[in-house]
Amino acid sequence: MAADTQTTIGNYTTTTKKLYSIDGVGVAGFAGGGSTMLKIAEWWRNGCQGDAPEIPKDSDESCQGILATAEGVYYLADGIVPMLLDADYFAIGSGSDFEDIYRDWE
Repeated sequence: MAADTQTTIGNYTTTTKKLYSIDGVGVAGFAGGGSTMLKIAEWWRNGCQGDAPEIPKDSDESCQGILATAEGVYYLADGIVPMLLDADYFAIGSGSDFEDIYRDWE
């Protein structure tokens, strides 16, 4: 799994962490709303203990994730609900448009 580190806050661009190791589970990567991403990453790292973080209805705070485990790769809709993927590759975030370009090359 790979991720860039760019985050944009208004007109300001800086870097952030987007990949998180989850002990005994695998690696999770997130794209989307920063505050939502951090809440969900922490919830996953704590073994999904307690209620899942609430996802704000504001689309600017929506978040996507990918969870890679020994059992497979999962898409995390708003970072919470895992859906097993059956694909050779998968991308989320602004880079996901390149998935279609790659598919056209096959």
